[in-house]
Amino acid sequence: MRLKIWLAVGAVASVVVSVTYHSVGQARAVSQDWKFYGGVSSPNGQTWCFYDARSIAREPAGLVQVAAKCLPQTEMDDIDVKTDFGGAIARNVERKRRSRYTPPYAMAEPLDRAQAVDIARLEEIADIADVDPRVRISYELDCTKHLVRPLSLYVKVNGKVRSVDKPGDWKPISPRENSIRLSRILCRPRPDSVPRSPSRPEASSGTG
Repeated sequence: MRLKIWLAVGAVASVVVSVTYHSVGQARAVSQDWKFYGGVSSPNGQTWCFYDARSIAREPAGLVQVAAKCLPQTEMDDIDVKTDFGGAIARNVERKRRSRYTPPYAMAEPLDRAQAVDIARLEEIADIADVDPRVRISYELDCTKHLVRPLSLYVKVNGKVRSVDKPGDWKPISPRENSIRLSRILCRPRPDSVPRSPSRPEASSGTG
């Protein structure tokens, strides 16, 4: 299956994460829910990046922490969504298509229905398939100050591994990198934190 998706990609980012990944060959990890947030083009090829919606940790000061991973497109292309993993990927994508699923990415960039289905396919592959991440990354975003920093990093390219296990420096969120899309998705006020407008008093049926 050749993925066909035309979306904004960020500059090469070298940031993130300490998460536990399940062994190769295992199906969907119930503790993780990967959501698409962009891609990275580099001399080593195209990757598609996902954050774990179940890893999101928010603090009252406007800080948000989240784990992420980037998967090589070439390996994602090798997945046959109709037959691999008992056809679970294709079934889940079809279920989302019928329910008119809107990926969180729509909060960052406009999407048409075909792109939404493409992203649903990417997310299901990230959830279910045993694609080895090229990057594992964990961000901390300061939504109030519009800043971002890496908390830890794992990068594997051509058999060579680079890892950093300490937080990096805070930097402004750049429109040239994928962190801008993460901020657009994750820095929105939650429904329970948005002040409600006072309700109008009902008109009295009497003379008062």
